[in-house]
Amino acid sequence: MKQNYVSRRDFLKTAGIGSLAAMGTGMIKPETATAINNAEPMKITKIEAIRFKNAFWMWVRLYTDNGIVGIGETYTGTNAQIGALKDNAGMILGKDPRDIERIWRDMYGRSSFTVTGGAEMRIITAVNIALWDILGKSLGVPVYTLLGGKAQQNMRVYNTYTRGWNINGMQYETDAEKITRFLLDRGIKAAKLYPYEEEGRKTNGTY
Repeated sequence: MKQNYVSRRDFLKTAGIGSLAAMGTGMIKPETATAINNAEPMKITKIEAIRFKNAFWMWVRLYTDNGIVGIGETYTGTNAQIGALKDNAGMILGKDPRDIERIWRDMYGRSSFTVTGGAEMRIITAVNIALWDILGKSLGVPVYTLLGGKAQQNMRVYNTYTRGWNINGMQYETDAEKITRFLLDRGIKAAKLYPYEEEGRKTNGTY
């Protein structure tokens, strides 16, 4: 199926970059909705959960009938999250991924009927990210443009480091000082390390 891309210039002309936003209330601006309607209708045909060995996250991939694939990311607890994804599959498969608000409300409504939080909310979030990814790709614009444009021209890099991770073979339990120097040498001045986590575990959190 041929993909119908809207150029970035046409999108900005249609939507107006100054007014683009997906507000915290969940409302999508009329200008953004107009641009969305200019994209070719699609259907979600396949859902895929991607787990990584020895990693702290997982991906949700949503495939569409026009070849666009959206990726959303979430955290650990993959078995529970995959179960939640299977539970919600019926509200995702066959739907038009442009209907971001509708799909979010359907998934959240189902979860909030019993419990809201944990694996359910993480999967709702990952699916939502994947839907925005599909929309940005279909319109040929970055997702940040759909969400209101650039807020910062530059961002400082922040590093977090915890048990089980390593940097160039260094472990934080024994090499916290070396890791700190490694980061500083690369201009990373904001970092979070837990060099005393194991000692805390030995004393059940009492010091």
